[in-house]
Amino acid sequence: MPESCPDGPAKGGGAITGERARSIYNGAVFEVKQQIPDEPVPQRIASGSETILLVDDANSLRAVTRELLEGCGYSVLEAENGERALQIADQCEAEISLLMTDLGLPKMSGVALAKFLLEKRPAIRVLYVSGDADEIMHSIVPDPGTAFLQKPFTQETLAQKVRDLLDSTQDTSPLREGFLGRGSDPAA
Repeated sequence: MPESCPDGPAKGGGAITGERARSIYNGAVFEVKQQIPDEPVPQRIASGSETILLVDDANSLRAVTRELLEGCGYSVLEAENGERALQIADQCEAEISLLMTDLGLPKMSGVALAKFLLEKRPAIRVLYVSGDADEIMHSIVPDPGTAFLQKPFTQETLAQKVRDLLDSTQDTSPLREGFLGRGSDPAA
């Protein structure tokens, strides 16, 4: 079977589903066969090496998310609530590039946690996550430009959202000033 066609080499992406396609070109007959893979071809997942502070009160969800992030190359610090997250941040001498926090944490909301961390670490990026429609609908997230990820999510979606946020060059100071000045109650 020839390896090229008059318009260049044959390209993948089409599918022959169990049938043979025949083509005649200048008197030659070609049979085109394409193997259909059993599993989808894995896509390249966004990755990095930054440190992420992951805060979620659901132990199993936090563990799975940590594994997904570590699988992408990130270093992950984890906390079950806002108070513990603040303790970890105070004790960590390394740069924490991203706070990934659930919106609905006990004792201190994810927004209040972000407010306190941004005061101490103004360069930190914040990614809010939630699976609770009520939290989302009641606009706990402070500003329209705030990064948010709906639960549940895939590793690919998580990895891309995190990488895009970390690579973002957008000046987030107006967003930060917008909700830092709101006087959020830490117990909110």
